[in-house]
Amino acid sequence: MKGFPGHVCDNFFAEPKKIRRAALNLDFKAPNPQGMGGLAWRCDVPITSEIAEKLESVWGFKIQPVRAEIRYTLSSAAEISERRGIICHSDAGTSEFTAVIYLSRPQDCLGGTAFFEHRPTKSKAHYPRQVAVDFRAINDWKEYYCANMKFNRMVTYHSNIFHGIKRPFFGEDIKSARMIQSIRFNRA
Repeated sequence: MKGFPGHVCDNFFAEPKKIRRAALNLDFKAPNPQGMGGLAWRCDVPITSEIAEKLESVWGFKIQPVRAEIRYTLSSAAEISERRGIICHSDAGTSEFTAVIYLSRPQDCLGGTAFFEHRPTKSKAHYPRQVAVDFRAINDWKEYYCANMKFNRMVTYHSNIFHGIKRPFFGEDIKSARMIQSIRFNRA
């Protein structure tokens, strides 16, 4: 993981199949038709003590939970994503840190989370007050790391790090979709 300013941990949840079964029965909000807020179906969920304790262990400090949600994205999102042309994004301003836990079935796991460097500035993180970046300028971005999707793998990083879904999009329904739990948190 040379050059990646974060952590990747396998076997994150003690009972990941139980978490996934519960997620399949949640009441999800459909993606915004204008594309704002991403291409995923979403449902807010609590940040459990298991999650908080494990994140504190990984980072080495107490955390202050901000928000968590389960998301799933279908293969149909690929066409919308191509039209939008966004290479990556940053979660700057949402929290100090982000964690993603992959909950897709093992046989469906493809892609992952890609991390990018902005070539003109050589920056791997977004500092909105310092420089404006064009997230659609394909030649301005270089992928430097990918956390490959694996069931029950957690990847966590500073929220201002440039990142995006490593394609392909997959799944025709919630059971076969790209499913994650996203967690936002700050240092306590």
